[in-house]
Amino acid sequence: MQSQYADMFPSMTRSERPGIDVADFADEGDVTTARILLLLGSDGNRRLLGDWLGQKYEVILPEAAGPLTEPFDLAIVDGVAVELWGHELRTAKHAAEPVFLPYLLLASRRQVQFVGRHVGQTVDELLRTPIDPAELRTRVEILLRMRQQSHALKQHHDELEALLDARGDVE
Repeated sequence: MQSQYADMFPSMTRSERPGIDVADFADEGDVTTARILLLLGSDGNRRLLGDWLGQKYEVILPEAAGPLTEPFDLAIVDGVAVELWGHELRTAKHAAEPVFLPYLLLASRRQVQFVGRHVGQTVDELLRTPIDPAELRTRVEILLRMRQQSHALKQHHDELEALLDARGDVE
């Protein structure tokens, strides 16, 4: 039986993976220490994408549906994962506020009409399959950079608030 995900990563076959090099990733900021949560319905696609992303990032591959206990900086999900893990994903996003916690949804053209309703609610970006590795790399870097900037903004906000509080105590 052929998996519904068989066409998800046609340009990322095992024979092509050696051609994808860590040097292909842009060295922007501190995103190399980012933790990426992979929630994909297909074990093979999860493993393949995990190996590829693992060249640059720490990849989290949970075994079963349930609470998301490990911290992460980006979740890459598919329609199956959004249905299975939707509550946990929304809970994690809410807990991270006001810091941006991005979710990238992978879906085929056929699946977009069914999972597209999650864009802007549970997920932040949609990438159609089959995936172009360069586009995936770019989207991952952009989302991680946005999270990093969100962290920096929150830190600056907290510092400014502390200064204002200290100033108020002096006056």
